[in-house]
Amino acid sequence: MEMTEVSVQKMVPAAMVSLREKVQAWRAQKKHRRMPEELWTEAVRLARTYGVHPVSKNVEVSYTRLKQLVDGKEERRLARQSPPKFVQISPSRSGSASGTRMEISRPDGCRLSVENVDLQMASEVTAVFLGMRQ
Repeated sequence: MEMTEVSVQKMVPAAMVSLREKVQAWRAQKKHRRMPEELWTEAVRLARTYGVHPVSKNVEVSYTRLKQLVDGKEERRLARQSPPKFVQISPSRSGSASGTRMEISRPDGCRLSVENVDLQMASEVTAVFLGMRQ
């Protein structure tokens, strides 16, 4: 009986291949010691979908650093990327105060407290304050 060698090719998601190529391109021309935040952010997004180990192995980034980012241990650093410097709050559209009080804190320690804001405005202010919308 003749035995033949079978090669097993693992399936790597296209997003991981794309990120690996970006990381390799950065390494080839790196001007800074630290990998850019946008590459780490993309790696974190992938790790939350596929797991830390597969992403760190296939993209060739530090498992420990990626795990810290995914677990939120470095959340403050990522939150500091572009916090809004000014949040404008317009009066309630309905013209009547709803009696709602809203207090929000960000990981960087910045706090916002607003009284008599309607629910729609509260949602908009929260998104801007937390950096989810500009």
